[in-house]
Amino acid sequence: MSQTPIDMWETLTTAGIITAQKPAELPSDSPWYVKLLVAFSAWLASLFVLLLIILTGFASSLMDNAYALTITGLALIVAAYTVLRQSDHVFATNFALCISFAGQVLVTLPILDHADKGLHWLLVVLAVFHLLLAIVMPNFIHRVFSSMLAGGYLSYAFGAPYQIFITGIIMVITVWLWLHEFRCPKHMATQRAISYGLTLTVILTTASRLFPETLYFNDGPESIFLWVILSPWLWWVGQALLGAAALYTVWHILDRLGHKLFAPYSIAALLGMLAIVIATMDTEGITVGVLVLLLGFANSNRVLMGLGTVAMLSYISYYYYLLEVSLLDKSQTLLIIGVILLAINFIQQKIAKVTHE
Repeated sequence: MSQTPIDMWETLTTAGIITAQKPAELPSDSPWYVKLLVAFSAWLASLFVLLLIILTGFASSLMDNAYALTITGLALIVAAYTVLRQSDHVFATNFALCISFAGQVLVTLPILDHADKGLHWLLVVLAVFHLLLAIVMPNFIHRVFSSMLAGGYLSYAFGAPYQIFITGIIMVITVWLWLHEFRCPKHMATQRAISYGLTLTVILTTASRLFPETLYFNDGPESIFLWVILSPWLWWVGQALLGAAALYTVWHILDRLGHKLFAPYSIAALLGMLAIVIATMDTEGITVGVLVLLLGFANSNRVLMGLGTVAMLSYISYYYYLLEVSLLDKSQTLLIIGVILLAINFIQQKIAKVTHE
């Protein structure tokens, strides 16, 4: 039988592990199924409230008034923020999340109504809006969701040709956030939530490039001067950013483990990572999966390891069944990647053995 918090406190006190005074009341944790039921009840209740708002909006022509929609949406977000600040109860938290998401939809609709005036910059505005929510809203799930939307809006803001370039920038930022997760303990929870959101952004936007027909639009803003300069090089720049992020991750792990940069073991690891990046340039997403897996290993984060493993296996599976590439070419590419990985492992084991001797 499991002990209550009070019984556990008394047991630890008797064993001499705890010497502090017992608090008047210890917080109790409800079973997961109770939390799930309460969360479901909160979402159900909030859906009824939203249905009432929608019906009232149609009855009073609220849905046709952009200013009224925006004000109502912002009011819902402020209300959700107030609830999240004052209560951490499961029901209140989930109710506030649903209200906030509805408010975001109401704010987004009037903005997208002006898409004919330039969808690119409207998506940038939405990205900034959700980034502010990710920083301000005092809830982990909300921050993950908002930062994921912020990265997604920014990735699609300038069209498909720019997407891999922006994804590379987001990946560099994500790598830096994860590898410096413990630098500022005061803001660690916020940084971790934003890191998760941006990681999901990179994984999902990379997956969307596998299905070009799902992209909302494929043209970039030709009025931007950088478009003329960078358009022939965007793919290469994006791949270079992903490669730089991967090499920085490997170097950071080696430095954390006490290996010098120009030691044989470090050089072998960096060259191996570079070989993986080059070999997987035509196989969309594998570098991203490997990089997320490395970040999970660097921070002992099983969630990241799981995300990286699932992403990598999904990208490999998609590439293997891709009809645009012949089976012979796909088999050769995957064979080369496998040989490189085995060679890296063999060389590092040999170097480690020589070093220890």
